[in-house]
Amino acid sequence: MTPRKHKIRAAFSAAAATYEAHGPVQELTADAFAHRLKALPVRGRALELGCGTGFFTRRMVDDRRPWVISDLSPEMLEVCRASLPPLSNLSFRVVDGESPDVEGPFGLICANLAVQWFEKPKVSLSRLADLLEPGGCLALTTFGADTYPDWSLPTRSAYEGCFPLGGELTLEEERFPIIYPTLRDFLTAVKRIGAGTRAAERPRLTTAQMRSRLEASPTPYPVTYQVFTALWIKQ
Repeated sequence: MTPRKHKIRAAFSAAAATYEAHGPVQELTADAFAHRLKALPVRGRALELGCGTGFFTRRMVDDRRPWVISDLSPEMLEVCRASLPPLSNLSFRVVDGESPDVEGPFGLICANLAVQWFEKPKVSLSRLADLLEPGGCLALTTFGADTYPDWSLPTRSAYEGCFPLGGELTLEEERFPIIYPTLRDFLTAVKRIGAGTRAAERPRLTTAQMRSRLEASPTPYPVTYQVFTALWIKQ
């Protein structure tokens, strides 16, 4: 695991207890994503990557389909496990979604708002596609570039280009507006869900730059989260 991945895991582990109180868009996205996936005629085992505390997991699992539920953070995974009924068809693994050490095939591989943390998304999605059975679905949500200018996030075309050949891709976009009292409150919420690790290419703002940005920001502070939902069906 790379040094940046260690930082990401440590940040999310530290935020396991505060995540759900500060993740409204994660919950909204989980609702919309689960609604869409439940309408798909996909069968077979399922693998969830980046389960977090279980917003999406709780909306998806039942006592029929075998699930492997995973996260990079052991603490996040444990909170998710504790929020679910003790069903025999559920198993839990600490897994790096970019190189999952799990045995396929799966009929469904899904991740809600986890792909934006991948360091090599094109390579990683190809690995995940290899774990699918024919006709299986790779279902992912991620934030788009319009969400917040300081985050290194993909445009629609860049995200589409990450998916391998040999499948059929459907990509949809939704926007979720959230109003924070101030920019400082927004940044605090980001930290309390564990999402404060900067992209490698993003320099840290100086104290003076941050103070200037805080003073110039509107109050209240609106953020419109651009969310891409990708459904890739393996041929």
